Amino acid sequence: MKNITYKILVYILVFTSFSCNEIDLLPVSSKSAEGFYSNKIEVDQALVAAYEALGDVMVRGNYSFWMSESRSDNIWLRLQGYDDGPIVRFAETPTLTALSSCWGAHYKLVFLTNKILETLESVDLNATDKNQFEGEAKFLRGIAYFNLVRYFGDVPLITKVLSISDSYGLSRNSISEVYKQIEEDFKDASALLPDEHTSENAGRATKWSAKGLLGKTYVFQSGYPLKMDKWDAAIKEFKDIIDSGKFAFFENYDDIFQFENELGNQSLFSIRFIAGFGIGNPFPLRMAPGIPYGSTDNYPLISDDLLNSFESEDVRKFSSIEFEWVDRNGDLRTDLPFIKKYNSGPYITSNSDWDIDWIVLRYTDVLLMYAEALNETVGPNTESLSILNNVRSRAGINPRPETSDKEVFRLWIEEERRHEFCFENIRWFDLVRTDRASEVMNDFLSKYNLEGNFTSNDRYLYPIPQRELNLNKNILQNPGY
Repeated sequence: MKNITYKILVYILVFTSFSCNEIDLLPVSSKSAEGFYSNKIEVDQALVAAYEALGDVMVRGNYSFWMSESRSDNIWLRLQGYDDGPIVRFAETPTLTALSSCWGAHYKLVFLTNKILETLESVDLNATDKNQFEGEAKFLRGIAYFNLVRYFGDVPLITKVLSISDSYGLSRNSISEVYKQIEEDFKDASALLPDEHTSENAGRATKWSAKGLLGKTYVFQSGYPLKMDKWDAAIKEFKDIIDSGKFAFFENYDDIFQFENELGNQSLFSIRFIAGFGIGNPFPLRMAPGIPYGSTDNYPLISDDLLNSFESEDVRKFSSIEFEWVDRNGDLRTDLPFIKKYNSGPYITSNSDWDIDWIVLRYTDVLLMYAEALNETVGPNTESLSILNNVRSRAGINPRPETSDKEVFRLWIEEERRHEFCFENIRWFDLVRTDRASEVMNDFLSKYNLEGNFTSNDRYLYPIPQRELNLNKNILQNPGY
């Protein structure tokens, strides 16, 4: 049973009155929240609310896909009327609704976690429960800021609940300052959280969830724009995970995303969803055009660039993409392939949601980042090449030969990650951290005569939402907008 998700129904009754409407753009206090966090049950409900907010941030809010996957060379969109239309074309402006929605949803999550952390000392809890609750709150706040800093660069760094008047005096903290806080949150979480949970609490963050994202944070700091060379630190975290023996490299790629394997040992952390209450996973329905998946006329198109980049025998192409479907007229369509990754398990079309969890960090990501970190520190070696070729073997394609060339191996890793994680909101971030986005995306956009839209590396970041600039004169716009 998805106990953590069912608890959300309790949260809906007692918590939404102060966590949804009033917490819009900045994590300010809410008078109706006062006195709510008075015992273990209420703190637990508050944490469930924070996990639910994470589901909005990572999946239910379409901006997560728009601002990461759609931004890359994996996706194209015919029309500009949807929020992802200008994002795909690098034609977004500060007034784009997706930007303010994204900003607001992340700072709502920051508020929820700050509120929990602020009140833990005053609640009567045993040491085990207190450690777990603190670790979970810091883990979730770390994710919120990890996303924000990669979307917007310098952002206000807030680690306590603010009054409304205080929030209007905020300014932006530097990227390095934000990453320092992210590191601290994930480090604390890895020390505070348990190795695993009972079945009743399945789906909550663990020590390994935090260590995995801490390692990923080191990888990103080692890349553009900071280039801080934290590869050795990343290797330590990933090696701990690999040596733990708690995770498995599934032999069958399809199995990773199947309903029956939810929370399996291919996942370090997943967001739980359940269909039927309006709190399910909308991703499969949003990404597909045909019955029973949906009927949108403007679903994201898989770019020809991605389709043509797969090696001919790569099973991931056919596991991730549906090439034949039946339209609303009952006609077989073979001209418009769509994303079918994650369309496993029960679904309820009327609610536009599926009972399938979303994997935030999976074991293959840890392995490939570990191989990448080895390459950056000691160059390609037997261990890094073995990891790469195990991934390729599972995909049904030939192994890479031995090489001593770091740059060659970098590009091999980049290509493998594109195909392994297609449609998982990873590609754009990979291109930015390797400082390859300008080259790759200008080439991609030139196919549509839009190469002039990517004018400089300023476009690695999104504009600060105009609403934020209007509310707070201390917050300045990113260059290039």
